[in-house]
Formats: sequence, C-alpha cells, structure tokens
Amino acid sequence: MIEAIIFDLGGILLPEKWDEIVDEMSRYLNLSPRKYDSFVKSHREQLLSGEISLLQLYQKATLTLSLQTTAGDILKKHMELYEESSRDRDAQIASLVGTLRRRYTVVYATNTEKEVEEFNRTRPDNFFNLFENGFTSIQMGMSKRNPEFFRKMLKEMHFLPDQVVFIDNERAYFESAQSVGIPSILYGSYKVGYHPLVAALKEKGVQIP
Repeated sequence: MIEAIIFDLGGILLPEKWDEIVDEMSRYLNLSPRKYDSFVKSHREQLLSGEISLLQLYQKATLTLSLQTTAGDILKKHMELYEESSRDRDAQIASLVGTLRRRYTVVYATNTEKEVEEFNRTRPDNFFNLFENGFTSIQMGMSKRNPEFFRKMLKEMHFLPDQVVFIDNERAYFESAQSVGIPSILYGSYKVGYHPLVAALKEKGVQIP
C-alpha cells in the first residue's frame, strides 16, 4: 500500500529554466554558452553533494577561465537569475500536493547547491513549506544520481520501497530510484501537467479524490 509521495521540484512544481540561466550567465561572463555549461557540469556532483559551494566554483572559474569578474559578483548574478527563475509555480501541481497531503505523507527530494538551498529556506515564498518534509542533495551529501540517496531517504522516512511513489523529470534520477525498488514516474515521458500526472499516480495505486 502506498503511504508516501516524493516530488522532485525543478521541472515539476517549478519551471526548468537552466538553459535560460546558462544564456544569461555566459553573456555576463563573455563566454560561449557551451563553455559555461560544460564548466559547471564538470563540477556538478561536487556542487550537489556540498563538497564545494557555488562561490568556490566561481573562484575556480575566475582562474581556470581567466575571468575578469570577481567570484562574489558572479555568485550574486547567479543568485539573482535563480531567484527570478524560481518565482513561478505550477498552481495545479501545488494544489495537488495539498490534496495528496490529506491522505499521504508528501515530501520533496531535490538536487541543489549550498547557496540555493540557504536562499530557498529563508525566502518569503518558501515552496518547501508546501510539503511535510524534504530531502536535498546537500543534506544527504550526494545527488539523486546515487541510489544511496534513496536508501537513506527511505530509512529516515521509515518506509519500504514499495510504500512510496517518486516523481522526477530526469531519467537518471528516475532510474536511480527504480534501482532500489521505488515505483517511479518519469514526468515528461508523457504529456506534462496536472491531469497526466494524476493519471500516472492513479496507475501506481495512489488514491486521489
């Protein structure tokens, strides 16, 4: 029997705007989008696990990429773009979270960076508060790419794999959750939005009024 629903955030509740951030940051730094994106992604697992912060990433970038802008100013620009990009919410998905909470434990599981997590926990429109609880890659010390993320999450929630349903829009994380036996939904593998997600949840045995 399903007892809990776990939501990814970016690309489901929040819009996925990484490509827009890449374009703006690369223009700000006078780099090609490919070069900026490649540099960030080469450090992605370190960022998501909390091994390094965004500030440390940009300190390295100023040396590696011979940038003239200070790391502090680059971080400030990055956070401004993130704040702007994360203001929008899918109101129907937010409503669905509220509906599900009447019957199930509903939490989030998201990859993030140190500064972004700190910002989200203190922002006035804190979307973490929509959920009963949550798990971030910074808290777990690893990204969702590592199946141990989900094993640790299940242990902390006191649930077996078949008692939860996980929703993510990234295949790698969908497959990571499935590898530990969690029934999972790949959001975006079908038509996105409220009604297709409700249908997919019902297929997994989730009861929605």
